Amino acid sequence: MILKENLLIIINKIEMILENCRKINYLTWETTHDKRGISADKLSEDIDVTYKTAWLMLHKIRQAMRKRDADCMLGGIVELDDAFFWCPFRRRVTRPRH
Repeated sequence: MILKENLLIIINKIEMILENCRKINYLTWETTHDKRGISADKLSEDIDVTYKTAWLMLHKIRQAMRKRDADCMLGGIVELDDAFFWCPFRRRVTRPRH
């Protein structure tokens, strides 16, 4: 009987760990797949946690991303979408009004 109870406790802990992993994977995906990210309010609704917990999770993910960006330097040919990084200044030609 004690063995069965211990086994149920272990199974419950494993299920809790897997659920937390699912939430963290969802959080990471939601944070990175859109250039605008996700708000803590929407995240708290999606994964059923409090706003404070969602904000803290987002803060930690963004902090880890900032640290990674500071440590890594891109090299070679880099392709970017939806971005303009250099545009020469051109004088706008105005047409006379009729």
